[in-house]
Amino acid sequence: MMFFFKSRGRFLLFVLALILFLCWYFAIGPSSGKPGNFYNKGENAVWLEHEWVDRFKTPEQIQSLVTRLSSAGMRFVYVHVGPIESDGGISPQRYPFANDFLKKARSFDSRMQFLAWMGQIRGKLKFQDAGIRSRIAETAQVLVDGVGFDGVHYDIEPLLDEDTDFLTLLEETRTKIGESRTISVALREMIPYFTGKILSYVLDVDVFNHPDFYQKIAKRSDQIVIMTYENTIRKAWIYRYFLKNEVIWVSRALAQTGAKIFIGLPTYDALSDTFYPEAENIENGLLGLIDGLNSWRTDEENFGGVALFRFGTTSPEEWEMYEKLF
Repeated sequence: MMFFFKSRGRFLLFVLALILFLCWYFAIGPSSGKPGNFYNKGENAVWLEHEWVDRFKTPEQIQSLVTRLSSAGMRFVYVHVGPIESDGGISPQRYPFANDFLKKARSFDSRMQFLAWMGQIRGKLKFQDAGIRSRIAETAQVLVDGVGFDGVHYDIEPLLDEDTDFLTLLEETRTKIGESRTISVALREMIPYFTGKILSYVLDVDVFNHPDFYQKIAKRSDQIVIMTYENTIRKAWIYRYFLKNEVIWVSRALAQTGAKIFIGLPTYDALSDTFYPEAENIENGLLGLIDGLNSWRTDEENFGGVALFRFGTTSPEEWEMYEKLF
């Protein structure tokens, strides 16, 4: 190569320019500059509190809820039906008004889909036990075929990369509820391997999954909902930059898998050791998301929408910010 540059000085300048270009491309990169509403397909999601299925709600209350969600372009509603019990079941006594709620809600918006939000701490469920996995899958079937949900939303935390038993559960759930029903999975953020090691060291927290696990989940589900919060991030610009790159990383990792990506954003403000609402909030999250969608490195085809956590903590001001930016 030195032959083409005729001098060592020109060669070094070329190398420096190449390094600077690569740093710019991967740190900032070219952007299309489109507004957030360009990417809003009206396919967004929201987590909904348990109270909507464990107590009676009037038609007026449900109509008000559905109108609020419809106007914000929410199509998928993850309705909490109760934590999965240690034996894999969920007692129907936890959701006595679920069927009534679904019928009323659909009368106001037939396009909206309601998924049974089935959550639990991972350590409380022995997925290696085939009987427990079968019971969970059967519970999903009851919620879909018996109660009337359009699918299930699994929120098992935390799921680690080596959790092959959960992958088996997804396969068994698909067998029980069928191909036409939706399987949605909430996951920790995805970080490329080397970047994840650096961030785990800098943030002193290991809360990430890696591309291979994401791809395995995507092959067995219809949606991946990324919980992009509680990362100990204290600076707004860092959270925005993190969201931007999360969109780029995940969209490229899941290209051609068929699963839709939803970016979960927080609308609560309970300060904790891992959550700082002055940084991790809906405004900063949306700004980072939009930057990520505008990046030329993003594969936007598999982007589904935003998922808000959660309806009951979303204030009028946050709805206004959401509608302004997205």
